[in-house]
Amino acid sequence: MPQPSLFISKTVSYIDEKLTIKVINCPANQEFTIRVLADDDQGKNFASYAVFQADEKGEVEVSHTIPIQGTYSSADASGLFWSVERTDADRVIISRRRQPPLLLLCFS
Repeated sequence: MPQPSLFISKTVSYIDEKLTIKVINCPANQEFTIRVLADDDQGKNFASYAVFQADEKGEVEVSHTIPIQGTYSSADASGLFWSVERTDADRVIISRRRQPPLLLLCFS
């Protein structure tokens, strides 16, 4: 059986460009979490997440699916990026990232 996979249409994208994030090859109706981890040029950490449930085919397209829970609550392919939150006390806007955001697919 194929392993679950995370498909992202573009590794570099502007905010006004269409983005596709899709999870395939999951067990049918399996719940899973997608997490985004990022840091800014001062080393401050940011994160977001969304919990989804795969359909009968074992797939989820993030732009068409409302998360069960997470840092945003609408069907939005960019939601994992605009909903990042500081993981420590102070809040600032990300100015430059030292590295691109890391997307993780997590099964419980």
